[in-house]
Amino acid sequence: MEQQIKDFTSSLDLDIRKTKYRFMDQKVTPDVLSFIADTVLNFSDVDNIEFTKNDIWESSYFTKNIPLIYNKPSPSNETTTHEYDKFTAQPLKTLSYAKILIETQKNGKNFYKLNTKPFLQYIALSDKNAFIFLSIYLEKVLSDSGFINRIETYIGSYNDGQFTKSNFYDLKKSFEKFIIGSTNINGETEARKIFPKVLNIFSVKNRVPGSRGGRVTESPYSYSDLMYNAINFRDLRKMKNVSRQETNQIKKSKKQYSDYEMEKAKTAIKKRHFPNSEVNDRYSHGAATQVHHIFDKVNYSELKSTLENLILITPQQHNERAHPMNKTTVIDPGYQINCLLAKSNSVESSLINKDGFYSKESFINVVKKGLGMEIKPEWSFEQIRSMLNSKLTSG
Repeated sequence: MEQQIKDFTSSLDLDIRKTKYRFMDQKVTPDVLSFIADTVLNFSDVDNIEFTKNDIWESSYFTKNIPLIYNKPSPSNETTTHEYDKFTAQPLKTLSYAKILIETQKNGKNFYKLNTKPFLQYIALSDKNAFIFLSIYLEKVLSDSGFINRIETYIGSYNDGQFTKSNFYDLKKSFEKFIIGSTNINGETEARKIFPKVLNIFSVKNRVPGSRGGRVTESPYSYSDLMYNAINFRDLRKMKNVSRQETNQIKKSKKQYSDYEMEKAKTAIKKRHFPNSEVNDRYSHGAATQVHHIFDKVNYSELKSTLENLILITPQQHNERAHPMNKTTVIDPGYQINCLLAKSNSVESSLINKDGFYSKESFINVVKKGLGMEIKPEWSFEQIRSMLNSKLTSG
């Protein structure tokens, strides 16, 4: 899917000097963009249905998830109108400029509808997918707009060992002038809000310092800090004005977001494979309704939302094979390998069809983390399956 997005954006002219469009904004982070894409799909699963930003924030899916994921008040609270206006409108505008959505104006109000649904589905699957999209999109916008060379110079100075703080402040100043001169944004204040959202995507991708609080970071910017509710817990412990209750609430929100990502991934697996089990054995007859973690979510929490670690099986397969005697704390190692073998077929099929749903790299990572096996990226699926089968027969 990454290559398909590149191919799609390559056909677009995203030069903001021509359109004056506000292509990026303060609320457009990978997690928020993914969440809004997910909400749009839940609200408008039919391509020709039009909707507004208000339709999105008033939808039941948004209302249910926003307080849990982002620890925000209910959208029905009138005092939150301005906040939710930006929270929904800004990601929609970014998706619109990328032609993922089609935007039209009627009586001064912006209406949207789906344009490239597969790309929206890809973005909605995870914040990592949204990050990949943003890195492709922003590079294309800045390339078309004649600014990408400034970003490349900044990255190059760090990689060459010539980096100083002046590299950052020169880039920041030139970006502000570029935005004010190329768009309808008139003041430095608004331009300064956009700068870190743009730079930090490139910073994470290229492992160079980014922007935090108007200043350059001491080390390469981290992926987790891109998120809307990013909290550095080492810094949090140093903040004397933050109570233990507030700290616990932040941790709770992070867990709720993690659980939301997992449920979203499980729903995607079920939509893709239902009603058929991915594992073909004597227990696979009947509707497959159980999304099973190949490697359990407690001991492998980093894999709990990974599509390649989730597999759709029947209740009988789940209760008798995956967890013998229906004991959820018991894992059958042999069946674990069978699930990986079956999953390899699903992943390979996805790559052959170029639908972008599964990733070979991610599947290899699941096998490495779960079994401690060394698998080379260039190995074919047949080679991977051969190694898994040898593990099955020897174990």
